Amino acid sequence: IVSVTYRTVSPDEVEVGDVGVVVGKYEVSVNSTEDQTFYSMTLEQNSSASDGDFVNIAVRRTDGTILTNTVSQTVGDFITVVFDPPFTVLEGDKITLEIIADVVGGAGDQIIMHFEETSDLFAVGSLYGYGVNGQLYGSQISLPSETSSLPDTVSIDAGEFTIGIDGPPQEEYTRDDNDAVLGNITFQTGGEDIDVKDLFILVQGTSSTGSILTGGASTADQIHELLEDVEIRNKSTGRTIDGVRLTGTSDLGSTAAGATEAGTYQVYRFDDFIVRGDETWEFRVDFIDNGSDQHPSNNDKFRIHICGEPTHILSAGALTSNTTGCSFAALLTSTTSYQMQVEGLSTGDKVGDVRPRGNIAGNFHQIATATLTIAVKEIGTGDTAVENAKNVNLFRFEARAGEAEDILFTKAIFESASGSLNNGQNYALWVDTDGDGSVDTVLEDGVASQSSQISFNDLAGGGYVIPAEETVVFEVHADVSSSLTNNDLEIRFDTGSTVTYVEAEELDDGSNLSNLKTNGTCLDTDGAATTSCDIITTTVFSQLWTLRSQGDLYVTKDTEPLRSRQLLGGTLGEAILRLELHAEHEDIDVTDIQITSSGSTATAIDRLELYRDGEATKFAEATKGGCGSDTKLDHNPKAATSNNSVQDQVGSGSVTTFCVNMENQQLVIPDGDDIDVIIRPRMKTDEQGGVSNQIIALFIGSGAATYDNLVVQARGGESSNDLTMSDQDGTAEGEIFVGSETATSNSNSNSTISGNKNISVLSKVTSITNANPDANGTSVPTGISAIGQFKVSAAAHGNSKNGDNDITLSGVVFNVNATNVSISNGSFKMYNKADQTKTVTCVEYDNDTPTARVQISNTSSGTMLVSCDGLVASNVNTEIDEGTDSTFVLQADITNPNNQAAAGGVSVLQVTLQEFDDISVTGFGANTSAKAHIQWIDKDQANTYAAGNVFTWIEYPETSVKSTSYNS
Repeated sequence: IVSVTYRTVSPDEVEVGDVGVVVGKYEVSVNSTEDQTFYSMTLEQNSSASDGDFVNIAVRRTDGTILTNTVSQTVGDFITVVFDPPFTVLEGDKITLEIIADVVGGAGDQIIMHFEETSDLFAVGSLYGYGVNGQLYGSQISLPSETSSLPDTVSIDAGEFTIGIDGPPQEEYTRDDNDAVLGNITFQTGGEDIDVKDLFILVQGTSSTGSILTGGASTADQIHELLEDVEIRNKSTGRTIDGVRLTGTSDLGSTAAGATEAGTYQVYRFDDFIVRGDETWEFRVDFIDNGSDQHPSNNDKFRIHICGEPTHILSAGALTSNTTGCSFAALLTSTTSYQMQVEGLSTGDKVGDVRPRGNIAGNFHQIATATLTIAVKEIGTGDTAVENAKNVNLFRFEARAGEAEDILFTKAIFESASGSLNNGQNYALWVDTDGDGSVDTVLEDGVASQSSQISFNDLAGGGYVIPAEETVVFEVHADVSSSLTNNDLEIRFDTGSTVTYVEAEELDDGSNLSNLKTNGTCLDTDGAATTSCDIITTTVFSQLWTLRSQGDLYVTKDTEPLRSRQLLGGTLGEAILRLELHAEHEDIDVTDIQITSSGSTATAIDRLELYRDGEATKFAEATKGGCGSDTKLDHNPKAATSNNSVQDQVGSGSVTTFCVNMENQQLVIPDGDDIDVIIRPRMKTDEQGGVSNQIIALFIGSGAATYDNLVVQARGGESSNDLTMSDQDGTAEGEIFVGSETATSNSNSNSTISGNKNISVLSKVTSITNANPDANGTSVPTGISAIGQFKVSAAAHGNSKNGDNDITLSGVVFNVNATNVSISNGSFKMYNKADQTKTVTCVEYDNDTPTARVQISNTSSGTMLVSCDGLVASNVNTEIDEGTDSTFVLQADITNPNNQAAAGGVSVLQVTLQEFDDISVTGFGANTSAKAHIQWIDKDQANTYAAGNVFTWIEYPETSVKSTSYNS
């Protein structure tokens, strides 16, 4: 036995256009006698749907497996399907089967699929269904009594239709904007395309206070007087449907009949358009500009309302007339007159499933006046520029477009606030295009002043776009003229002679922004006061530029101290003068510098080389011949005094001036910067005329407040004008100041820059080091012992005239610390470690006597000076060949290594060389208070030297060198 039970179809509403939807469902169950194989079934449609309303009919399992062939449609409400292949249900099992079809019509009708009689289902049992001759016997079929269990009813609808508004969020539009979008209307259909016969949309308008549109002319207070070209536009296809303005009393939204009073709304009808699937349509309008004092005016608001009620709805599965009307958010009395009429496109049936119904409202959108706000920016309290200066920033301002619309900035006019506009040329308007705060693009250049104005009215591209709600920076630059009318220049907006000194327009339609408000005063184009201005400017004084012929140069001595040097012949000496050069108001190209050597004619110097601080390559050199025919110093104008300046120390006499000439911009001082210049001497060898013991002291200046010669010459990098020497009037007027960092009105405005006193040598000590093999802390020795050993190294050089020049020690003074150590008086001797057989006796002096040397006459102990004089005439060899070194030893006879041992005292013995690198130490010997602790001479192979070539100091990086420290 096969039993059939009808099951519920869910959902039980289908729509025209649905494909493969369930239109019937039943369960077959097999008893436990045998398996059953199904071959065919015949079904009857037992409701109002007609043949052809649903097609492509088949039977499937609930898991989606199709079990039968597909039949095109019912015939006379009947259809027979065949299981292909035959479908078997095991004994005792049950299975649910679904009848599926494509719905193509029958909106408003119903479908009931059922079995009319038991023979409509043919099934064969596996045991008893097969006869001996292959004959099939159908199994017993048990159908439900339809008086108690009816098959489910499926209703057909013409389709579903969903309407909504998806933004846009509140936008701002100008009063003359075109294609302003008041709403994005979204449509969504079911399986059937929808033919919209009528759709009613209301446009609501309010003033800035939310009231009706009162005020102004009566011809500009109704919605239809404020906007035109009302349409909806398909965003995908671009198709537009024009709105039909309804003119009935209730359609106009006026406060009284006749449509002459202020209004709040206007109803539009949109007819005959097709919606397929999901679509978005824009509700667009063009606003009518009725003037700045009329509606639509600033802050007026507009929104749309859609009547979401259809003419028919589904009620209990049946399509019935809709009695619910629309009031558009209570703006008018509810009425069914504005119900939408929507039908299925293919069937023409009314659509009853419309969602969400009721009133569908969009966002308010606001009218905003297109505005441009300009603020002049401070760029400084004052600055200086020179003739021919390029690209000088005269004026800076910010321009910001309002929220309503992008603005095209097209024109700006400026006038002089101080000075003559003729002082500038090639005026240019710049803009910052990347928003980093620095202008980078020229909008217009080459502009000359005309009629006391600078007009920028031919901007690149016709103008510059300032996006809504963004700020853009502009600047006015100019080149300073080569011939000045007067000495200053400042510009400003030309607010006095014209009320249109700035012009701009709306980007979308090119309409001009009207009227200008300057610092709170609003004027129309005729100069009359008004209340509405689209361009608002706030001004401040721009920077006043002081103009001059050329910049200034300050030449001073660099603050980094220099040591006095021994300048070795044939080598490049260390720095003996450092200058600091500072430029003001423009880059300064230094072309000439005169450097004078005082105290001698500096014949030992071949030339002076100039270096920038930190650089290893010279950029120029000064020579005697470099002065050419220029006037220069040939004598020291000062007499010798006790003052510290080089000029004062070396006194009057012949001098040599070295001149550096730089015509190829070797030394350009950037505006506002400091450049340090280092001067180093290139010394002659003795073969080239180099001499020893020549004082080398450089200075720049004349020693007087005014100059007979131009010790420094320079020209402006921009102005190309020559600078003059300072006239000491206290005002910098394109001058050169030597020895002063400021322009003063006294003799300090010009002063001499002096270097230290140096000396030329033909040989030189390069280092003195401890050469004692004993380690520090070694026990104090007894008897005759080497208590101090020093290695002296001589510089390599090429001074070979009459033989290589060597250094010869002529005297040495040792500092000896013999704490608690007794040394036999007169036992100090000095010798060359290479020949210990030859010694020179040294004399010890009391180091505690500050004013004079007092010889020690008893046992030597404590701190003392041990002087070894007359070394040149002694039999000790103190000559050191160039490029080599020698070690010298101080020995003494120690009689008691710790004369305080019984008292627990500690003994210390140490020899030191000190005070050998100070040029101020000039004395030497037992009968002077000076403490020059080492003395040497230049000596050639002929063993001759000038009496004056005795050097009382050795230039060496250390101030003292200590030998081994002995301790008890």
